[in-house]
Amino acid sequence: MEKAYMIRNDGKAIPVTQHLYGNMDEVTETLFAGEWLYNNTNNSETKKAFINLVACYARFYEGLEDAQTLISDLCDVIGTYPYVYLTAGFVQAHSGEIEAAFDACASGGRSDIQVYSREVINELNQEFLRARYGGLYNTDKSSREMVFRVSSSGFNWYDIIWTFVYENKNLISSVTIVRDEESTGMSNEFYRAKDGSLYNQMPVDDFLTESGNPVIETSDPVRKLRLTGAPLSEMKNLPMNADRIKYRYNCIVQQENRLRTFWF
Repeated sequence: MEKAYMIRNDGKAIPVTQHLYGNMDEVTETLFAGEWLYNNTNNSETKKAFINLVACYARFYEGLEDAQTLISDLCDVIGTYPYVYLTAGFVQAHSGEIEAAFDACASGGRSDIQVYSREVINELNQEFLRARYGGLYNTDKSSREMVFRVSSSGFNWYDIIWTFVYENKNLISSVTIVRDEESTGMSNEFYRAKDGSLYNQMPVDDFLTESGNPVIETSDPVRKLRLTGAPLSEMKNLPMNADRIKYRYNCIVQQENRLRTFWF
């Protein structure tokens, strides 16, 4: 079993050497996570957001102006950094998309970097679950605890987590499910089972034999969309006032943070 995974909301578990996070205060960190997200997301709109971020970064952060030499100039710039945050291979492979986005963002400004950074970070946190075998943030080789860190809102991960645990039950001794502190700011906020007990090192047999099925029935169009695993950007297509959509989504976020349960 691998030590760390990013688990997509269709159940695909992708092994990683470290969990991916964006950072609103450090664009290169978001670019690093964003390249991984582009290569692993199921959502075309998420890919577009990352391409837009790369283009705005090139124009407004690095000050590149010549569209004719954009790709070579950007590759030269990222090669001057002492660490890898965006690969030349990615830039070259997606040169057409980046050039088109570069032209489109000509009338924008540095604030666009913040806009697309936020979109990339939000989509990463919504589409993926962070999981670690052997501890919460650092792997202890003597531990057989499986930890799942939830950063999304309104999506029901229960069946995906249950299947992952079942498929690896011979290697797992206990299950922990918690709000992800780094992305949500919530420390040690464990999710609750149907009977109210915490998913805090719950014995694996207890977890796998829980009764019931956490099916959510709702008439709220925002919650319905979130349950499908669709990208956050699709909320703008709902037949609702934009302020109403924002209000409903914020209510879902607050409910997730407060209740921390899949058993609504």
